[in-house]
Order: sequence, then structure tokens, then C-alpha cells
Amino acid sequence: MFYFEIAVLVLMSGMFSGLTLGVLGLNTTDLEVESRMGNKYAKKILPIRQKTNLVLCTFIIGNVAVNAGISIILGNVASGLVAMLTATILITLFGEILPQATFNRYALKISAFLSPLIKLLIFILYPVAKPLSLFLDLVLGEEGPILYSKKKLATLISLHEDSKLSDIDRDEEKILHGGLTFSNKKVHEVMTLLKDAFCLKKGLLLSPALIVEIKKSGYSRTPIWGKGDNKIAGILYVKDLIDIDPNVHLPIEKITTRKHLTYVQEDDCLDTILNKYLEYKSHLFFVKNKRGKITGLVTLEDVIEEILKTEIVDETDPVKKEYIEHKKLNKRTKNKRINK
Repeated sequence: MFYFEIAVLVLMSGMFSGLTLGVLGLNTTDLEVESRMGNKYAKKILPIRQKTNLVLCTFIIGNVAVNAGISIILGNVASGLVAMLTATILITLFGEILPQATFNRYALKISAFLSPLIKLLIFILYPVAKPLSLFLDLVLGEEGPILYSKKKLATLISLHEDSKLSDIDRDEEKILHGGLTFSNKKVHEVMTLLKDAFCLKKGLLLSPALIVEIKKSGYSRTPIWGKGDNKIAGILYVKDLIDIDPNVHLPIEKITTRKHLTYVQEDDCLDTILNKYLEYKSHLFFVKNKRGKITGLVTLEDVIEEILKTEIVDETDPVKKEYIEHKKLNKRTKNKRINK
């Protein structure tokens, strides 16, 4: 009977010790993610794990009570020193080290399996554990969710990509990093300066030579400037030239449109452009400074390049080494001066 009682108490000591490390060592944010992904173990243990202080008090009270019981029983059948050494060895080895090592490795599965027992223990020890947990809530506050900054998330993604066990590849890592950081960049860092942009003046007559020039520019949209340096007559869409006879010599503003003229500020973040694109379906944005003067152009492509962390060169671009180097150089100077 003596050995049976000691074995049961040591087993309970190990259970309380392991549960303390296993359950409270689980991250509530990770459990929430796993639960939404359909993990049955996470769904079982998440409601319990969210009652942090109540669970902690339950496990500590139970562990202390069991360990005290072991010491009392051993003290009744052995001398003080022998009882102390025996209790220390049993509690340390079988009540702490082995269960904690086991729970640390298989915390989620074991905790989920023992969730009915945990609920029973909380119910039994509730009269003592609840007041203590309320005191801890008052003094320390309730445990909040673990949130990651963009920088930490980017580092976490990189660590995953570096692991051979991860299914995140280098391209996905680059895109995820771009998606986390592109909104921190300002419009003036990626815009094309006005003096470097391909534009046409209001009043020009459409001619075969002008059509060739527009075609060589490689742009699908060309701004048309009105009288004055800060007025836009409209945007010429290359597709609108398909049905136009260049020999008619129409004024170019006759085939331009003023629809979708969208403006952004130099200090706007790039996510502003993305939001305006979703709202107005604009691909070309005119950039203004604080005085309201147009200083450059920025396109949806510029934003996508920041997300993808790579230069986009399509079939109309001159695919040359010096062209790519030219774009990279202007990236470093925070002003893209591209001429596609």
C-alpha cells in the first residue's frame, strides 16, 4: 500500500509539473492559428489555455499538495534525512525532469488528450484557485495575444525559408517581405521625375512620325500637358490610336481622355496608390509636392515592383544590361528615371 500511494503521488506530481510547462508553454496566438486551420488538438486545449492564471494556480496548488503528501508519507516510514533524500530524488527525477522533458516535446498532443482531466482539476480546485487567479489578474493583468511587428515577421519568414523543413521558397520569401514593407516607402522614392517622363504637349497634331515616337516610348498611357507647367489636358491611351487615321492630323487632345486623372502626394505611402487603384482603377498617378505642383509620375507597376522586389521588364522594354543597371542605380538614388 505504501509503495502504491507513493507511485500514485509521484505520477500526479509529474503530471502537474508537465502540464504546467506543457499547457502554459503553448502560445495562444499559435493555438488560435492552428485552431482556425482545423487542428483538433488546438481546438481542445485553446479554451483552457486562455484561462492562464486560473490554470496556473490550479497546477501549482495541485503540485504543491501532491509533493507535500509525498514528503509526509515518506516521513512516516523513514528517518528525516532518508525521507528528504528519497522525496528529493523521486520528485526531481520522476516529478520534474522526465515529465517536463516529455511534455516539452509533445505538449500539444498530451495537453489535448488530458484536457478532460484538466477541466476536472480546475473544477475541484476552483474554490482555492479562482480567488488567487483573480488576484493575479488584478495585479498583473490578463495575458494578451502575442503580436509580431513587421520586422519580426520578416525575420521569422527568413528563418523559415532558411530551414530545409520549410515549404517557403526564396521567391515567396521575397514577395512576403515586399508585402510587409512596401507600405513604408514613400511615393517620392519610386516615382519618375517629371523631366524624365515621356509626355506630349497639348496642340500637337497627330502624324505618322508622332505615332512612331509614341510606339517607341513603350508606354500604354501618355500624359498630355495643357498650357502651363502644372495643367494636365488628359491621358492618351495607345489603344485609342488603333482606329485613328494619322493622316487626318487631329490635335492630340481630341483623342485624349480626362477620365481617371488621379493625384497623390510625394509623401504618401505606396499603399495609398494601391488603394486608389482599387477605387478608381487608375494605373497612372500624378505626383504633387506640398505646394500642389506636379513633380512626377508613378505607376501601379512601380508599386508591384516594390512588392515583388524585382524590376519588371515586359515585351515592350529594351531588354539590355545597361537598361537594368540604369533602373537599379536610380532605385538607390530614390528616384527612378526610367525610359522604357
